[in-house]
Amino acid sequence: MFGHPSVIDVDVLIRDNEHILVEYKASIDRGDVAELYREGILYERVNKVKPRLLIVGSAIRKRALELARELGVEVRASEVV
Repeated sequence: MFGHPSVIDVDVLIRDNEHILVEYKASIDRGDVAELYREGILYERVNKVKPRLLIVGSAIRKRALELARELGVEVRASEVV
């Protein structure tokens, strides 16, 4: 999935049988959104549960927000830059 052995670090919240992968960033760019999306695919493959994806940060780049909407990744950010 990631092309080579990788260490995957993501926070997981399980609430009422809903699995949520949460990533925290100071500033969110397209690469951060794409990486969380790939982690979600891997999580689903390993755990047989489709997770909700959430990325949280103080700012997000406009193109990253567009990609997040396209991929179904939820975003919580104070501003779009």
